[in-house]
Formats: sequence, C-alpha cells, structure tokens
Amino acid sequence: MKVISIIIKDLKTVLSDKQAIIVTMLMPVILMTILSMALKGSFISSDDVVIEEIKIAVVK
Repeated sequence: MKVISIIIKDLKTVLSDKQAIIVTMLMPVILMTILSMALKGSFISSDDVVIEEIKIAVVK
C-alpha cells in the first residue's frame, strides 16, 4: 500500500508542473529534427557517393 501512495505522490508532483511536461515532450522532437537535418548526408551507402577529383597546388 505504501508503494502505491508513493507512486501517486510522485505522479502528482510531476504532473503539477506544466512547463516541465511541455519541455519533456518537446525537447526530444526538437533534437530529432535538428540532428536529422544535420546528419542526413552521413548515412548514405557507398554506392551512391561520388568523390570528385580535386587539383591541389604545392608551393615550396
């Protein structure tokens, strides 16, 4: 019985803070969006990649 009362108390504490709930739900979505945009070119297969030749000048 004490375990249930502790769970209920913790749920009331967590659910009372609306800003924390919004941040907890929104931050993973924002991070997934940013990381997927930043890393979208990193996970393509090697068959699709075309590496172009670059000319380099060496100066002594």
